[in-house]
Amino acid sequence: MTQRPVASATAAPDLVDFNWHIRPILAENCFQCHGPDAKNRQANMRLDVAEEAYAERGGPARPHRPIVPGDPDTSEVLRRITAPNTAVRMPPQSTHKSLSETQIALIRTWISQGAKYKPHWAFITPAMPPVPAITTAVGAVNEIDRFVLARLQREGRVLSSRADKATLINRVSLTLTGLPPTPAEVDAFVKDPRPDAYEKIVDRLLASPAYGEHMANYWLNVARWADTDGFLNDGHDRFLWPWRDWVIDAFNKNMPFDRFGTWQIAGDLLPQSTREQQLATAFLRVGPRTNENGAIDEEYRVEYTVDRAHTVGAAFLGMTVGCARCHDHKYDVISQKDFYSLAAFFKNADEPGFYPQGSSTVQAGPTLPWPDETTAKNIATATSALHKEEAAFDAARKAAAREAVVKVDALLNGSPSEVAARIRQAVTKATAAHYPFDEFSPVPDDQLPTPRPQRERPSNLVSPTGRRNPSPRPAGGETAAGRGARPNPLFAVNGGGVGAGWIRELMQMTPSTVPGVQAAFVQSPILRDGPPGKGKALFFDETNQGFLGRDVGWYDRTQAFSLDFWFYLGQEYTFTANERTASIGKGLPFGVPIIQHRDGDGSGGQGYRLQLEDSQLWVYLAHSRPANMIALRVVKPLPVKQWTHIAMTYDGSSRAA
Repeated sequence: MTQRPVASATAAPDLVDFNWHIRPILAENCFQCHGPDAKNRQANMRLDVAEEAYAERGGPARPHRPIVPGDPDTSEVLRRITAPNTAVRMPPQSTHKSLSETQIALIRTWISQGAKYKPHWAFITPAMPPVPAITTAVGAVNEIDRFVLARLQREGRVLSSRADKATLINRVSLTLTGLPPTPAEVDAFVKDPRPDAYEKIVDRLLASPAYGEHMANYWLNVARWADTDGFLNDGHDRFLWPWRDWVIDAFNKNMPFDRFGTWQIAGDLLPQSTREQQLATAFLRVGPRTNENGAIDEEYRVEYTVDRAHTVGAAFLGMTVGCARCHDHKYDVISQKDFYSLAAFFKNADEPGFYPQGSSTVQAGPTLPWPDETTAKNIATATSALHKEEAAFDAARKAAAREAVVKVDALLNGSPSEVAARIRQAVTKATAAHYPFDEFSPVPDDQLPTPRPQRERPSNLVSPTGRRNPSPRPAGGETAAGRGARPNPLFAVNGGGVGAGWIRELMQMTPSTVPGVQAAFVQSPILRDGPPGKGKALFFDETNQGFLGRDVGWYDRTQAFSLDFWFYLGQEYTFTANERTASIGKGLPFGVPIIQHRDGDGSGGQGYRLQLEDSQLWVYLAHSRPANMIALRVVKPLPVKQWTHIAMTYDGSSRAA
C-alpha cells in the first residue's frame, strides 16, 4: 500500500511518546549542551534525565522548573523555545538550529500529557500495542492495515489504489529474495485466480535458498563480513566462508533470533558446545585485521576489541556505542566506562594484533578445523591410529626409562677415567656440530655456502577463491629490509646461504670438530682468550656477525635439540621504556639477539631465538605467535665481565618444562 496527499494539515498524534517523538528532537537540538556529556553541559542542566528536568531551579529570585509535567505554560523549556527574543530563545543562534512549529507542538502536547520519560528504546521489552480505532475500515485486511490507516487519517491522507498483480509479485520477490520474478512467474501469478495465490507466492519465496542468501546480506553487513583483511593487502585468504554459509542456513531454517544471537556471541561457552555453535562465534572474528609488517601488536589488539564492542552494540543493542570510545555518548545512555566494560569481554582473546602471512596459510589466533565429511572420517581414523602409536611409544619410553637406570648404574661402575670416556663418547655421538672457534681462515670461492631448499606452502592448497600457493618466502627466511629493522644476531641459522647484508671480502670460516659438518662463517671475526682451559673465543662488536654451517641448528618445533656454549658479557645491556614497548608490542622481548633461527616478522616469526634483555637471557620459541609459542627468561642476570656456561635443551613437545 502507498499513500497520496489529500490535505496539507498535519495533526499531532493522539499520544506523544518520548522515545518516538521527543527524544529525537532533544537529541538533535538540546542534548549537546543539556545532555549526558558532563564536560560540555551548560547551566548545569540536563534534559535527558527526568529527575533533573523536573527539578526546581533559579533560587528565590526566579524559581522555575525546566519541565512541569501537565503544565506546559509554566515550563521553562517551552518558554525558551518559543521566546520572541533571539538572545533568549533555544537552541541558541550559534548552533544554527531551530525548532519547527510541529516540533514545538509535539513538546507542548507531551508536557500536557504528563511529560513521561522512558528509558532508551533499546532497553524496553517490546510489548504488543493496542490496535488503533479508525473511522473507516475500508481497505483494512488485517491489523497492520489498521495502523497504516490510522496514521493516514491523522495525516489527512487516504490509501492509494491497490497494486496490480504484476507489480505485487515484483515487489514481494525483490523484498524476500532481492531478485525480480521471471516472466513465467509473473504470467503464472497474474493468471492464478485462487484467493490465496499471493500467500502461495510468499511461501514459495520463503522456502527458496535465495531468501536466506538475500536476508544474510543484511546481517553480513552488520557483522562487517569481507573476504579481505581490510587494512593493507590480501596476500593470503581468509577461510571464513563456512560462517557465511552458516548465516545463510540459519535464515533459511528460520532459526529463532535469541539462539541466532547467543550462538554468535558465546556459542563456544555453551555446555558441550557443538561444532556448529563454535562456528557461529566467527561473528567475532570476521572484522578487519592487519598483516602490515611493522604493525604494533597491542595497538591492533585494541582495535579488534573496539571493533567487536562496536559491532555487538550495533547488532544486538541497536546503538552506536562506538561514540563512547572517546567520550561519554552525546545522546545515548552509554558512558565511556560502559563502553570499555563491554569491550573487556573481548579483550581476553588469545590472538595477535599483527597477522603475518607466514610460510603456510595457517593463521595465528584461535582456529576451528572445518573438514568435509570424508576428510573428517579420514582424520578420525588417523587420530585413532595415532593414539595407539602414542600409547605404544609411551609404554616403550617408560620401559626404556626403567632400563636406563640399570644402564647408567653400569656405566658409572668403573674408574673416573672410564666413566669420563664413556660420557664423552655418548656426547660425541649425539653432537650435531661443535665449533671451538680457535682459528679462522679465508673462504675459498668453491666453499661459499649454498642456500638451503626453501620450505614452501603445500602445492595442493587451494582457497575457496581458487588461488593456489602464493609465492615462496625469500631465501634466508627474512628480507633485507626486515633484517635491517632489528639488531643483528651474533649467530644466525639461515640454511647456509649468504644473504643480504653480508660482505664477501670480510667473510671467514672456522671448522667444526664433527666430521662432515660444514664450517661456520663469520664476518670480521675477533679472537681473544676464552674461558680458562678452553682456548680461544669469538668476540662480537656492533658490526661482525656469523651463521652456522648448512643445516646446523635447523630444527622444527617437533624436534628435540640442545645448545651449549660459554658466554662473556662485556657490559650491561639496559633499554628505555619506549624501546621495550616498541618490541613487546610486536610480541618480542627487546634485547640483543645471540642465536637466531627465526622467520622475519612478515613471515610469522616462526622458529627460535636466544637474546639478552637487561642482561637477562631470554629463550623464545614460536610456531604461531602469540597463541602457540614459548618465552622463558633466566631469573638472574648474567654476570658482567665473567664467563658463564649456558645450556638449553628442548624436548620437541611444544611445551616449556
